[in-house]
Amino acid sequence: MQGARRHAELGDVDHACSSAGEAVPSIAAARSARDRRRLADLRAKVNTHRHAAVAALDEQVRALIARAGAAKVPP
Repeated sequence: MQGARRHAELGDVDHACSSAGEAVPSIAAARSARDRRRLADLRAKVNTHRHAAVAALDEQVRALIARAGAAKVPP
């Protein structure tokens, strides 16, 4: 998630979303509240952009939420 955050800070939405998307399966498997919070924070940061990569990340996050019972990752 650190790489994704760095890309987002630099305005590189494509790479930020791609890096975060690669981390979603690990975040889901680890069930780490800290990583889920970081993912939610990154998602909030990139959601200000209308970009296909943002939509793809949102789909992955929605799937994570569904698997987690919608309790751990804020919308």
